Amino acid sequence: MALTDTTIRAAKADVSERKLADETALHLLVTTTGSKLWRLKYRIDGKEKKLALGSYPGVGLKDARVGRDEARRIAHAGRDPSVDKRDARIAKRIASANRFARPTIAARTGRSASRWPNSGAIRSIRVGTVRNYCSSLQKRPSRIDMHSPLASQTQGSA
Repeated sequence: MALTDTTIRAAKADVSERKLADETALHLLVTTTGSKLWRLKYRIDGKEKKLALGSYPGVGLKDARVGRDEARRIAHAGRDPSVDKRDARIAKRIASANRFARPTIAARTGRSASRWPNSGAIRSIRVGTVRNYCSSLQKRPSRIDMHSPLASQTQGSA
């Protein structure tokens, strides 16, 4: 049975998480804290995966169904929707990093960046800036290194 907005609004937190099923592998996960999260189950290469589509009421029922249809279309084409979502997020971050590339180039070279719109120097600096930015996104520390300055600050304050 398809979900309605009334049943979604009436869903309350319980002792354990529960799923309210909508049509075609879309469900609303109601957590123990009361959060309502849209999830989509799909299969790629025989593996079951889940895709987060957002939280209710930020993403309504109609928007969740549109996201489900789009993800199913991507999966039917043979691509992984979660990988496409991650790539779009990274491309957005790179685009925002490119906003700061021209001032960075001007500061590093001491010359106006507009004088060299397509030179190899600018291209290499821009690529290096984006590469450093992307690598810093991937290298998130899982714990504090005891030799880092942050660790000495946290040890001193405890």
